[in-house]
Amino acid sequence: MNDDISIDQAQKLFINTIQIASNSSPTSPVVIVIDALDETDVKKLKDTAKIFSEVLMGLPFNAKVFISSRVETVILDSFAPHLNSPRVRHMHLSATNSVSEVAQFLERKIGEIMEEHELDWSQWRQVHMRRLCAQASGLFIWAVTAIAYIQDEIEDSGGECLNIVLDEVNAEGMDNINKLYLAILNRTYQRDRGPWPLQRFRRIMGAILVQQSPLCIGDLVGLLDLRNPTTGQLVDIKHFVRRLRTVLVPDAGEINERTFPRRHRSFSDFVTSAGAGDFHVDEIDSDGELAIQCIRRLARLWPKRGYAAEQKLEMPVQLPYAVSHWSSHLTRVVGMKMEQAGTDDNSIST
Repeated sequence: MNDDISIDQAQKLFINTIQIASNSSPTSPVVIVIDALDETDVKKLKDTAKIFSEVLMGLPFNAKVFISSRVETVILDSFAPHLNSPRVRHMHLSATNSVSEVAQFLERKIGEIMEEHELDWSQWRQVHMRRLCAQASGLFIWAVTAIAYIQDEIEDSGGECLNIVLDEVNAEGMDNINKLYLAILNRTYQRDRGPWPLQRFRRIMGAILVQQSPLCIGDLVGLLDLRNPTTGQLVDIKHFVRRLRTVLVPDAGEINERTFPRRHRSFSDFVTSAGAGDFHVDEIDSDGELAIQCIRRLARLWPKRGYAAEQKLEMPVQLPYAVSHWSSHLTRVVGMKMEQAGTDDNSIST
C-alpha cells in the first residue's frame, strides 16, 4: 500500500473500482480485505487510517470491507466516529479466544510434517503437542513461525534433529515470539558468528526493512552490490533468504531471483530492538546505504569527461527505484541526524 495516498487517489483507486464490481452484481456481496493496516509507515499511519475511515463509508451496501490490524490508537481514533453506524463493527480477536483454533492448526501442520518425512512420533506425540499448544497460547504468528522453523530444520538436518528442535521451541520462555526469533537466528548462524556474517545479516536485512517499494532478490543484489570483503565476490542474497525463509518468505514455494522477501511487522520490530543483540539492525544506517547506492546509480547517467557523444550511456541497474526513492532514503538519514543534533544542542545549552 502506498503510504502517500490522498483522499482523491483512494476514491479513484478503491471506491470507484469497488462500485463498478458492486453494481455489476448488486445482489451478491463484494468482499475487500485490507490486511495489516498497522504496517503503514508509522509517520503516515494516522492520515492513511483517516482517509480509509472516510472514503469507505460511501461504498455500496453489498460491499463488505475487512481491515486487519494490530491495536493502534491512531487507527481506533480514526474509525471511532463511525462505530455507531450499523455498517461498522469492531472485532477484537484476543489470543485467549483463538487458543483452540491455534491448537488445531498446530496439530494438523505437525501431523503433515511427520507424514511427509515418514517420522513416527506416536510414543510422545501427546506430550509434545500439549507443550506446543501451551507455548503458542493462542498466538497464530507464534504457531506459524514455529511450524516453519520445525519444517526447515527437518528438511535441512533430517529426522534426527526433531527432538532437539521440539525441545528448543518448547523451552521455558520460548512462548515469547521474540525469544523464538532469536533462537531461529542463533541456530541459523551458530557456525557463522563473526564480524562479517553479522554485518552481512544487518545490511541485507536492513535493506529489506527500509525499502520504499518491494524489491525482489535480483533487485536487492543489483542495488546493494554487497561484496565479500575478502574475496570481492557478490553476496548470495538468494542463499541468505533461503536460510531465513522461516521469517522472510510467507509460503513454501521456490525461492529464486523474483522472490520478494517480506517485511513482517513483528520480526521487523524484533531486529530493530535492543533485544536482538548481535542481530540488531539500525534502520538509519540502512537508509544511508540505500541512499548512497541509489545516488551512485544516478551518477552513471552523467557522461564522463572525454566521453564520445555517439556512445550510449550505461543504464544503471534498478534505475526506476533509484530515481523514485533516493531522496526518501536520504531525507530519513538527514532528518534523523538533524533531530539528534537539535537534541544535543538543547542539552548543551541547558
